[in-house]
Amino acid sequence: MRDLIVSIALCGCAPDQAAKEELLALARAIEGASSYAFTINALTTGKSGGAPDPGADADPEPGGRGGARRDVWTVEFERGRPMHFTKGHAEFFRLARRYVALGRNDEWGRVELPPRTEGEAARADKLRGLARMAFEIDRLPLPHEFLAGLDARIAEVTRTGQDGKRRYVATLLPETVRRMMGGRAAKPGARGGGGEPGEPEPDDGQEAEDESEPEAGGEPPSAPPRSSGPPTDAPAWSGTLTVVAGDGGVERIELDLHSKTATGGRDVNRRIEIRGVNATTVNVPAPAAKKLEER
Repeated sequence: MRDLIVSIALCGCAPDQAAKEELLALARAIEGASSYAFTINALTTGKSGGAPDPGADADPEPGGRGGARRDVWTVEFERGRPMHFTKGHAEFFRLARRYVALGRNDEWGRVELPPRTEGEAARADKLRGLARMAFEIDRLPLPHEFLAGLDARIAEVTRTGQDGKRRYVATLLPETVRRMMGGRAAKPGARGGGGEPGEPEPDDGQEAEDESEPEAGGEPPSAPPRSSGPPTDAPAWSGTLTVVAGDGGVERIELDLHSKTATGGRDVNRRIEIRGVNATTVNVPAPAAKKLEER
């Protein structure tokens, strides 16, 4: 990895471009890793509707809708094996979209989720206990997925160094932030560049299908704009991706996401500590593996 960074630094690229190339090389190392483990610490503040944010607790701390929510998950990934998730005393394994959890009697049992096509708010509202936690897992951002295709999701990149670590800060494109925070796409005839916050979308680098419909009574696309200036209530999406790397590669990822809409603002901070790249083994107990194989 160090040789790659040195070769990029000597390639004659502009400073920001060189930093971006280094960041993309680090992202590809995680995207193609055979295994790794990570801990995600998520904090959400401000107004949030519908389903919980990926990695955020379903129950807000004191303060109501405008309060803060924090949650911590530890995850082990090994390509071709079930993924292992723990939070406090809760323990899950996931294979594709099949989940098993360790119950109160120390027995492994299947946990069923409704299909994703039902709509996220409806899915979240009907879930309790282990099923609710499995829903949280279903929405967790996985580094090897959301770092895939990173080049198309970021703008400028800056790099600093301290204590032998390299720190890369990338500005996320507004559309990237909107998708990460679950904002709905702008409807034809609507003002602004994006809709109100909706249900969080998986941070897997895949483009979501836009199912939005034109507003009733909305103006046809050929109609002139209502105002010559930018609307004051247009939703605004902004955020940064920070990657901290050492000689062994990526050590920490931070996502700072912000939304401001007519109904309020929301801030999401996710801190992801990565370890054991290409050196993590997922050990699945035989009873859990048997339950995962059941159809």
